[in-house]
Amino acid sequence: MSGGVDSSVAAVMLHEQGYEVIGLTMKTWDYASAGGSSKETGCCSLDSINDARALAVGYGFPHYILDIRDEFVRITVRRPEASALPTAAPGPSGAAPPSPAGEGA
Repeated sequence: MSGGVDSSVAAVMLHEQGYEVIGLTMKTWDYASAGGSSKETGCCSLDSINDARALAVGYGFPHYILDIRDEFVRITVRRPEASALPTAAPGPSGAAPPSPAGEGA
């Protein structure tokens, strides 16, 4: 759950239809430590996380925060920078696809 409308409406609709819903928000970025504004915006902000948690609590289902900042930076930011393959194109999250076995060895 990002704290936005789409994930919130989907969670509430499923909960109201009797499905077991568990809210999960992934903390992927820390704007302050990345040299950005100390006021976070978007899906990673503290306000967004609090919005998602408040909605879950209000509807009676659990909400968890998964802090994956280190993994996110390592896989989607640093890995493409370190790629020695000039033709490696970033994947959907900016991560370069894995090299086929034996290539570059």
